[in-house]
Amino acid sequence: MDSVKFNHGDVVYLKICPDEASMVTGILFRPSSVTYYVTWGSGNEYTHYDIELTKDKIFASELS
Repeated sequence: MDSVKFNHGDVVYLKICPDEASMVTGILFRPSSVTYYVTWGSGNEYTHYDIELTKDKIFASELS
């Protein structure tokens, strides 16, 4: 199984839209993967894989 890269309460950013910080509010373990529940500023919770997330704020100039 994959290792956990983020923990409950970690502040993360979505790599493709790094303007908004969010918080890891849940972790789902499956036999072949780990899925993170992330709650955004709007209060909506979405699932993401670790490849989509980062703890580092990425600025728009770094994306190009």
